[in-house]
Amino acid sequence: EAAAWRRIRAVHRAAARTLAPSTPAAQDLTAHGVPRVQLWPRGVDSVRFHPRHRDEALHRALAPGGEVLVGYVGRLAPEKRVDLLAATSALPGVRVVVVGDGPSAPGLKASMPGAVFLGRRTGDELARCFATLDVFVHTGPLETFCQTIQEAMASGVPVIGPAAGGPLDLVAHRRTGLLVPPRDGTAVARAVA
Repeated sequence: EAAAWRRIRAVHRAAARTLAPSTPAAQDLTAHGVPRVQLWPRGVDSVRFHPRHRDEALHRALAPGGEVLVGYVGRLAPEKRVDLLAATSALPGVRVVVVGDGPSAPGLKASMPGAVFLGRRTGDELARCFATLDVFVHTGPLETFCQTIQEAMASGVPVIGPAAGGPLDLVAHRRTGLLVPPRDGTAVARAVA
C-alpha cells in the first residue's frame, strides 16, 4: 500500500490539479500527500433518468403481489457487497430486484432465491428499471462517487446507501434517503422496512 501511494503521489505531483469525485475521495488523496486536489462531482442525464419513465406494467410483472420493489443496480462483484440485501429479500411485502451482472451473480442468486435478477441493462431500458423501483439500495462501502445513486434520485426514487465514501455527498440523510452503517445488512433491511 505504501508503494502504491508513493507512485500515486509522484504521478499527481506532476499534475496542475487532481480532480476528485467526492469529498471523502478528496480528503483521502490529501491525507496521503497528493497536492492541489479539487472536488469535481459528476452530473447525471436528467432526461434519460426521470420519474416519467416509471412503467406500471413492469412494476406489476416484477411485483405481482403488490410488493415494494427494492432494487440494486450495478456490477455484481464481491466489493459491491450485494450480499447485504439477503436480509431485505426476506422482508414480507418486499421484492428485491437486481440489475447487473458479474462474478458474484451465481452466489447471490443462491442466497436470495426470492429476488429477481434482470441481468445487465443499458440505455432507456435501464432508465425504465430505475424509475420503476420504489426504493433504491446501494450496498458498496468503497464507492468514490456512486453514479447509480444519482441516477436513482433523478428517477424520483428514494435511496438507501452506506454512510461512507461518495454516498455521503449525494444523500441528505432523512431528506433524500437514508444512510446506514457500511457492511451492515440488518441496518439495510431496517431502513427498507
